[in-house]
Amino acid sequence: PMIIGVLVLVILILGVGVGYYMYTNAGDNGQANYSKIEKQAPGSSGGTEKEQPAPAGANLDELVREKDSIDTAIGELANRINSHLSSHSSFRGYDGLKNDAKAIIDRANSAKDRLNGMNAADNAKKEALMNLFSLEIDRAQGLYKGIVDNQNGGDYSLGFQQGTKASYSFDAANSSFNANYK
Repeated sequence: PMIIGVLVLVILILGVGVGYYMYTNAGDNGQANYSKIEKQAPGSSGGTEKEQPAPAGANLDELVREKDSIDTAIGELANRINSHLSSHSSFRGYDGLKNDAKAIIDRANSAKDRLNGMNAADNAKKEALMNLFSLEIDRAQGLYKGIVDNQNGGDYSLGFQQGTKASYSFDAANSSFNANYK
């Protein structure tokens, strides 16, 4: 019963992620490249130089696109986790998904830090976006925690439940954000 419950929970998370992805990318060709999303954030030059803070009244559009891209990456990762679980009983000996979850956490933290250093023209929009990045971090941390717990001999359901709770909060906050700022 516990495994079935967890699988239902994972499928529910995946359904929400895929539905949102399809809704937000209706005009896209539907062929997202996960490794490209994971490795390169918009506005990053790939160099080691420190980014300059945005000027006062900076436009937040680039970070809104980054939020949407991170959301897509989390949905794709959840799909890959579900696919893995359909043919494997655990994550032991398989670090790829764990590393991808960690990369998404780092990416969302980086975007949140960039946003925090900005003087935005619309502070309410900035705060709402900060909250969304925090929720994306929580979502990816839930996936990461579930994988790591399982690799250490434990149950992945607690981490995945944390991620699911954060996903529901993200979906509600993101709907409100999109209604108010898009």
